[in-house]
Amino acid sequence: MRGLSRGAGVSVVRAGREVAFGWFFMGEKRRENYDDWWRCEVSFDPALDEYFGLTNCKQQIAPVPELESILSADLEPVARLLNVRVRNAFLKLRRESATRVVETRERLLPPLDGKLQDSSTRRGAYRRHIGGLRYRMREVPSFEDAFYTFRLVGKTLTVILNTNHPFYRRIFEMKSKDVPGERFAWESVLFALARAEADAKDAREAECYRRKRVRWSNVLATFLGN
Repeated sequence: MRGLSRGAGVSVVRAGREVAFGWFFMGEKRRENYDDWWRCEVSFDPALDEYFGLTNCKQQIAPVPELESILSADLEPVARLLNVRVRNAFLKLRRESATRVVETRERLLPPLDGKLQDSSTRRGAYRRHIGGLRYRMREVPSFEDAFYTFRLVGKTLTVILNTNHPFYRRIFEMKSKDVPGERFAWESVLFALARAEADAKDAREAECYRRKRVRWSNVLATFLGN
């Protein structure tokens, strides 16, 4: 990590020697934390000193507008693409991290007693004493009111997020992209809620869980402005 934080930028190299480092030729793209994870080098010959606006001390540049326009047209799209790649890699890592952590700590919990297989219906199949769960998360559009549902098949508990719900669009999806650890926290909460609901002792308790989940999902949508 050392040297990466706050180190995003373009290295401008003249005749094999760096003469400037900064956020050059990026057009309208602003610098973000994810840009710390990629680097760029622009190299030029001394014949182009005038266009790069090289200072007498050869330690800073002030590119002319024509050069700025030409290079930005090429570099800005590449910078945005690299930013997306890094962002997606981090999201995948966080998701895998949350799954790994909850699966590791699952052994600290007592086995489930009542096993509701599918929270989206009023019917459930029940078995006794399932422990050592594996956790998965899916994100799919749904016209159901609930923000999430879940399925327990064998020892795999899958939480299914409703991407049409206002909480997903305005909070879960947006906020968890830029705040380190926030997605991990939200996924841990959702895994915990689903596991508790899967521990319903009978069909009556399972139905009570389902009704409450739909009810608070509707209230949440109202508060957020559905």
